[in-house]
Amino acid sequence: MSPALIAPGLGFVALATRSGRDLAGAVFLRHGQRALYKYGASDPDHHAFRPNHLLMADSAAHLARQGCVELHLGRTSVGAEGLRRYKLSWGAVEHDIAYTRLDPRNGRPLPAPDRAGTWPTHLFRRLPLPVLRAIGAFLHPRLA
Repeated sequence: MSPALIAPGLGFVALATRSGRDLAGAVFLRHGQRALYKYGASDPDHHAFRPNHLLMADSAAHLARQGCVELHLGRTSVGAEGLRRYKLSWGAVEHDIAYTRLDPRNGRPLPAPDRAGTWPTHLFRRLPLPVLRAIGAFLHPRLA
């Protein structure tokens, strides 16, 4: 049996399936009456079925039944127009986030860019699933 990634009561993974095939998945984290939509993914070949919409609606209803009164939809890069539209369609309210980092020479804060569009992001989006699974299998025991 593999170890749980999310402790019981602190979140869940939701899957939308059709004919035994996973069309979309999402990770929700929970703390008291607040929840966070941490990550979502879907099979682009099946977007016509709107599996992400089903997941969000069912997951929000599940969280409400569990006593959650707030669902935060997480941060989104300004350049991710499709994801921003999706979250706004669920009633999300946007807030600017100012990223900073500390200058290692003097410890003063410096502005830091949003790194969502950097080369590692583009690289991992293009890697085949077996390669991503191998990377995950290698890193998971070392980071857990």
